[in-house]
Order: sequence, then C-alpha cells, then structure tokens
Amino acid sequence: LLRSLQHYWSIDHLDLELPSVQSAIDELRVRVAASIEPNIDDQIANCTRKIEIAAYFLALLELARWGMVELAQEDWLSSIAVRHKSEGVVISEWSQ
Repeated sequence: LLRSLQHYWSIDHLDLELPSVQSAIDELRVRVAASIEPNIDDQIANCTRKIEIAAYFLALLELARWGMVELAQEDWLSSIAVRHKSEGVVISEWSQ
C-alpha cells in the first residue's frame, strides 16, 4: 500500500521556483551595512510570496548567527529591528 502511495505523496511533479536564501543573505548584507531599511518589515515589503518572506527571515537569522547583524524586538508583536555589527569573511552553507 505504501509503495502505491509513494507517487501520490511526492511533490517532484510541481514546478516550484523557490527563492534563494543565499541571494537574500547577499542583498541583506548590503542593505544593512548601508543602514537602509533597518527593520524586517521594510526588508520584506517587496516580497510577493510567503516563501520569499521565509527566505529573508532565514537570511536574517543566518546573519545574526554569524555575528554580522544584531536583531532586537521589543515584544513578540513588534517589528524586528536589524542593526549592522561587522563585516567578515563568511563561508555560507547556503551558497552552492
């Protein structure tokens, strides 16, 4: 039964254009270093799909993990502020 459902559960037939997390990281590094759009709401304003928002959020988390940005939020409903911390040489697991 499970073998017969294997094709049913697959999403290989979908032609998905997924956003690049690495591209989002590269774009955010430039924007944050230039102090352009200092909060996440401004960063994702031009996103048209939820998956793009997810890519930018992952990118911000990666930049915070690498110590390149600092993220702050007053409470769980407020916007996430983004502050540039430093530049460094980063080898990203998201790049191909």
